[in-house]
Amino acid sequence: MNKDPLQQLSNVKMCVVCQAQGTVKRQYGFRVMDEQCENCNGEGCIITRPPSTADKIAKVEALIASATDLESLQRYEDALLTGKLDECLTAARAAAARAEAEAEAEADAEADAEAGKPFYREVNHKW
Repeated sequence: MNKDPLQQLSNVKMCVVCQAQGTVKRQYGFRVMDEQCENCNGEGCIITRPPSTADKIAKVEALIASATDLESLQRYEDALLTGKLDECLTAARAAAARAEAEAEAEADAEADAEAGKPFYREVNHKW
C-alpha cells in the first residue's frame, strides 16, 4: 500500500538541538569538540510515527487506572469496547488542557490577590 509522499514527509521533523547537523559543539576547558547529537542520535532529523492501536489502548488503560470518577471510567471502558480510541483520547486531552488552564487561572488569581497586599510592614518612626 503506497502512502502519499507528502503525508510521509510530514512525519519528519528537523532536530532543534543540532539544527539538522547531527553534531553539537561542546567545550572542554579551552578545547571545543564536535559530538554526536543525543536528541536525534546524529541523524539530524526525527521521524515520528503515528501511534499504533496498541499504543492507544495502553494510553486508555492508563486513563482507566487514573480515573477518579465512575463516569469517566465508564467512558474509557466503552471506548475500549467500541474501538473509538481516538475520540476518547482527544476528549481526555481536551479535559486535561481545560483542567490545566483552570489551575493556572486560579494560581494567577491568588497571585493577584497577594499582589494587593503589601509585602512589607509600614512603620512610622518618629526620630
